[in-house]
Amino acid sequence: MNTKKIISIKNIRNNPVLNSSFWTIFGYGLSQLFRLIGNLILTKLLMPEMFGIMAIVNVLVTGVQMFSDIGLGPSIIQSKRGEEADFINTAWTLQILRGFAIWLFVSVVAVGLWFANRYGYINQDQVYGHPLLPWLLVVVGSSSVISGFNSTAIFVSNRTLALGRITVINLLSQVIGLCAIIYFAWLKQSIWALAVGTIVTSLVYMVLSHKFLPGAVNKLCWDKTAVKDLIKFGKWIFLTTAIGFVANQGDRLLLGSYLTPEMLGVYSIAFMLSNLPASIVSALSHKVIFPSASRIYRDHPERLKETFVKSKKWLALFFMSLTGILIGLSQNIIDLLYDERYSDAGWMMEILLLRVATSCMLIPNSIVMMAKGLPIFSTISAVLKAFFIFVTLPLSFHHFGVKGMIIMIGISGLIDAPVLWYALIKHKLFSLSVELYSLILLFCGYALGWLISNFDSLDLFIMSNKLYKQLIQYL
Repeated sequence: MNTKKIISIKNIRNNPVLNSSFWTIFGYGLSQLFRLIGNLILTKLLMPEMFGIMAIVNVLVTGVQMFSDIGLGPSIIQSKRGEEADFINTAWTLQILRGFAIWLFVSVVAVGLWFANRYGYINQDQVYGHPLLPWLLVVVGSSSVISGFNSTAIFVSNRTLALGRITVINLLSQVIGLCAIIYFAWLKQSIWALAVGTIVTSLVYMVLSHKFLPGAVNKLCWDKTAVKDLIKFGKWIFLTTAIGFVANQGDRLLLGSYLTPEMLGVYSIAFMLSNLPASIVSALSHKVIFPSASRIYRDHPERLKETFVKSKKWLALFFMSLTGILIGLSQNIIDLLYDERYSDAGWMMEILLLRVATSCMLIPNSIVMMAKGLPIFSTISAVLKAFFIFVTLPLSFHHFGVKGMIIMIGISGLIDAPVLWYALIKHKLFSLSVELYSLILLFCGYALGWLISNFDSLDLFIMSNKLYKQLIQYL
């Protein structure tokens, strides 16, 4: 028995794909646990509207970041020059310039919002009309300057599937940033605690990336050939990430115009909890499937389909099942973890998990096409989804209210399917059995979740909820 365990541990250590998969799942799982614990604590210290305001701040800053993303990390991972010093240092120089440009643009947006608020162009009841929003944007946006100095050893480690130290750095920076947020929230009960935590997290991550990751020290460099190569590959990454932002986070941009800060804060809780399976699948796809598929495509292209199909089966087994279970238990989870102010997050979470299910199925499809140097398919699917979101959400709100908008967000993930399935069929990577296998696991997971939520012994959940609330009151 011990011998088998030792052998399995050795196999994980010696196999870069298994090793990187372990670190990704371990790191991301622990990260989400820390995030949930921090969120539960902060909901007791801060008001719901603060989470709604910060949701818009983060979406706007992330939007500017994604609209300026030229794929420096994926370029280093995918390119044959990905370990050359001049290529890497040129990418680092571009990364620094991009960080300053992001902060400048975010500051311009903040000034525009300040003028719009001052002269009454924005409804004060909306999130965009909150007086602190422009100042929060400037402060949180400065984290992009800090992140611009992150070591490129992060990308090199991803290229070689050496994710152990990166995972530790991620967790350390998150824990330190979370401690800073909780401390300032306890001290001041102010939304500025969330902004300070963002800066602390970015600063710690940047310092640790230079101190604890192996590789040469980054230096400023401008290699014209490297710039040309980076931009050539990155132009499609730019389009994909920019439009992908609109498609995947445009809902919160629009919701900020229709919802009160309190309701948007509730939605943010539902989004955070529902997005867990898709976030892990995305992390595994980008950190494990993409570099390994890129290497296989460079060296043994005939093995790409076999590797891809096997990866999708394992992802479906764990995450489609998990998504189905969460759909069945959504309201129970919200009632167990949060007080009555967040009760509406239950039905929101249930609907949002429909989009998560399609993401779990389709993210690996776009990643394998990117590994083949064909991110154009992801770009096309993102365009279609963005168009769907920005057309249907205002119409559904007008006719059906908030619930209609959430339903449109839930089904928006289906828009990706035809394009990405066509891409796989065209390049002989499609497997109908794997797609059906994923759907069956989703329905089985939902059935299990529904049974648990309707089973008489669910009184245990209610009792646990009461004990949890009593513990919180005691603390």
